[in-house]
Amino acid sequence: QRIIGYSPSATRQFHTGKGATVPLAVDLTTYRPSETNRSQLRAAMGISPETFVVAHVGDLIPLKGQTLLVEAAGQLPQVRFLVLGAPRQDQPSSVGYANDLYAGASSNVGFLGERHDVPEILAAVDALVITSTQETGPRVLAEAMATALPVISTKVGMAPDLLRPGETGYLIEQNDAAGLIACLQALAADRASAKMMGLNARRLAEDELSIERYRIRVRSLVEEALAIASER
Repeated sequence: QRIIGYSPSATRQFHTGKGATVPLAVDLTTYRPSETNRSQLRAAMGISPETFVVAHVGDLIPLKGQTLLVEAAGQLPQVRFLVLGAPRQDQPSSVGYANDLYAGASSNVGFLGERHDVPEILAAVDALVITSTQETGPRVLAEAMATALPVISTKVGMAPDLLRPGETGYLIEQNDAAGLIACLQALAADRASAKMMGLNARRLAEDELSIERYRIRVRSLVEEALAIASER
């Protein structure tokens, strides 16, 4: 018997000695950079090609930490922020949290609600931000990397294991508005470096996060478990 974790840090939580790490897989054909999507979607949203645009993807709930994003956005009027996600209507705390976000956001923050065109939107932005205080994944980290985006993330889930600071993005502490602002300023000020980080992220996704790579890893674990069982 083997227990699979998405990242080494997740696997270490299993104290059985049977843990194995298999990172989340991402469809590299669905999530990929696209200049066509970028230009068309920006034009539809009235965003100029030169504007530095940041995305955040996730339900509007406290654990996702969008308050940190809203705080940073207020200090970066030259950056556009797109927030994808909706409150959970069955949770009054989520609805109240979302209303507070709407009320406190500056004019450079756009709340897009729940979207079914996340791959296209990711291809139209310049970076992804993850502000969560707790995560198991998040899957959007792998999706953004596959789309050749630099990622700024809090140290949650598989982010510390997948992100290479200064190469594919940045890691920040939870609730660190100053750190988030500094990282966003660095990316917006040096577009060439930001683009290179995104290309590095795409290469890492191709090497480590493809569906085929995932299948090979899982198949190997199954074969190993069957071999051990047959020896008993």
